[in-house]
Amino acid sequence: WSWGSFAGLGLLLHIILMVIMTLRVVSVQRNIGVAIAWIAVLYTLPVFGFIAYILVGEPMIGRRYRQRVDQASLLMNDIAARERMVFDQGQDLLPINYRGVSRIGTRWTGFGVYAGHRMQLLTSSRAFFNHLISDIDNAKRTILIEFYIIYPKGQVLEVLKSLAAAAKRGVECHILIDSVGSFSFFNSS
Repeated sequence: WSWGSFAGLGLLLHIILMVIMTLRVVSVQRNIGVAIAWIAVLYTLPVFGFIAYILVGEPMIGRRYRQRVDQASLLMNDIAARERMVFDQGQDLLPINYRGVSRIGTRWTGFGVYAGHRMQLLTSSRAFFNHLISDIDNAKRTILIEFYIIYPKGQVLEVLKSLAAAAKRGVECHILIDSVGSFSFFNSS
């Protein structure tokens, strides 16, 4: 064995490791920008990039988080079954060129197009909150709200008061929020 043989073997191992890591990054990372950034780090700083990716590159989903995700999924499936909602029954209502995007959204969120659905673009926070509060005040059976961030100030307090009133009149109310994005909500009164 000569130094050239070791260098050739090292180069071969490096190429194999980079291909494996590239495939791993592409298969694990959901965000394309994040995946491209990690691949760039891996190729520009191979040893540091490899160690950094192993330590912090992949989101670690704990057992408690997985249990909460499973609970939320069961809750949503239960509500859909009780309310006889089929979230992707209206694909035929869409123009053909929008169906692919709709299927992707349905696959990622579980919610799709259904008959009787109305969509409206709300361009101000005041319009959004007024519509949300109106919908809550007019709800008869079930309310399921999902947000990443709920900050317990301003108009959000009005929404929470409407939800409390709806619960008092017998409406089944659920709020699904992220524990990191809504940290201040969980620590508020």
